[in-house]
Amino acid sequence: MFTKHINNLRNKSESYRHTFAISVSLFVTIIIFVIWVSVMKNNLFISPQNTATENVNVASTVESSPIQSLKNGVGRLMDTLLENATNFTESLGKVEYIRDTE
Repeated sequence: MFTKHINNLRNKSESYRHTFAISVSLFVTIIIFVIWVSVMKNNLFISPQNTATENVNVASTVESSPIQSLKNGVGRLMDTLLENATNFTESLGKVEYIRDTE
């Protein structure tokens, strides 16, 4: 079935094949985005304080799913990166520039 469509695409012009490839890649990207949003929708508008409390309660009562573990790990990674970036930018303000007097 696919071979018939592939052979049909081979007979089309290069611009048509390029447009078709862009369309298919856009469609696949949209599907991945929709799946990602459906998985992350519960955590998009939750404050960090509430998340920490809820994670302790969930961890003590129910075993986490692989997707939940992945989301928690990515969340901790993002928090760490943000904290490191904040510390770095704060330390840049403390740098003293020494002027050469020659």
